[in-house]
Amino acid sequence: AVNSVVRNKCPKTCKTCVASATDVCGDSDPNCKHWKTYCDSNTTVKGKCKATCGVCQPSPSTGVSKEDCVDKDDTCKYWKKHCDSNASVQNKCPRTCGRCKKSSG
Repeated sequence: AVNSVVRNKCPKTCKTCVASATDVCGDSDPNCKHWKTYCDSNTTVKGKCKATCGVCQPSPSTGVSKEDCVDKDDTCKYWKKHCDSNASVQNKCPRTCGRCKKSSG
């Protein structure tokens, strides 16, 4: 029973994720940027705010909006060499990895 609970709560770690064609990396709630500090402690926020919480990897072509483009980790400068090979680094360090959208205008 414990193993099934762990598999359900930790599908990524347990490698039981099943991606569908409708899975999109994004936020399903417009308030996600305000809830960013709750990503690690609240599973509801993490589920609604996949892009903000770094649960998934947005398409590299979309980038991160300029106002939301901040590094979420103080050690990003040390991880810069992994920007091209590690989706987690790209999500946590969008500014360092150069994923910020250019402002239009």
